[in-house]
Amino acid sequence: MTPSTVYLLPVGFPMGVLHGEGAPVAVIRVGAGLAEVGLAEYEVWNLAAEHPAHDALVAAAYRAGVPDPAAVLGTLHGSGLLTVADPASAELPHVLSRLRLVALGIGLGNTPAEPETCLISGPDLEPRVSVSPGVYSVWATSYQADIWTACGWLATQPEPPETSPAGVLRLRLARAVVASLPVLLAGGVAYLDEAA
Repeated sequence: MTPSTVYLLPVGFPMGVLHGEGAPVAVIRVGAGLAEVGLAEYEVWNLAAEHPAHDALVAAAYRAGVPDPAAVLGTLHGSGLLTVADPASAELPHVLSRLRLVALGIGLGNTPAEPETCLISGPDLEPRVSVSPGVYSVWATSYQADIWTACGWLATQPEPPETSPAGVLRLRLARAVVASLPVLLAGGVAYLDEAA
């Protein structure tokens, strides 16, 4: 297997910056709770959706004026607001079993001309993201369970016929989902959340 990309991905849904008597705080909804973070943490957390590779995220954070991005990454990871996903890691099932993929976009499906490409749009119905049918199916169903479970459901479906065992198909689909998470998050058509 060729080396894979390790992704740093934001977990939760942005609720914005709140100003009060003290310093402003940013709020991120994670699961049923709310997490308050400082503005530097919020900046890096938001940047992770568009710059999921470690070095690119650190560089983007420096450009945004964050003085110590490495410390911020550690804080976000330690609080569960940033997750590390490595498609080649033996830990991948554990990582994905803790996350749900929540769809925000509108599924447009595929076309007869391109049956192996499914499109997802924003509210304007203009395609923002294209993914494989397997990734599209996980995107559409993962709100019901964690990503690893959703991959398992789809790997045992009788269509299309495969000669590989369900476990191999599940892992292959999980790796495809992880590789597609950056485009889904950056396209604003999904977010990651804690699994219930």
